[in-house]
Amino acid sequence: MNQIENKWTFPEKISFTDAYTYYSKIESDRHIPEVLLDCTRISEIHASFLGFLITLREKVQKSNGILLLNCSEYMDKILHEKDLCDYLNSNKNSSSFKKSA
Repeated sequence: MNQIENKWTFPEKISFTDAYTYYSKIESDRHIPEVLLDCTRISEIHASFLGFLITLREKVQKSNGILLLNCSEYMDKILHEKDLCDYLNSNKNSSSFKKSA
């Protein structure tokens, strides 16, 4: 993961260990105002990465922040299959979801 000015760029494959590492990086953060997740390269994830996204969204919501997602076709498909698009894209929760080209 590359974290520069609240932009996180993820690799092609995310394992359980990777997802745990990402979670560990936000675990102690109390205020996350805005974050852009670049998931455009992702072609394989461990289910724990979905848990990371849910946890991050909750932290951003508590900060009244904005969560922006740029997704690969694979991630778009996974989020739709798991019925997470509406949850991550809720206007009420100040999130935004965007599929990459």
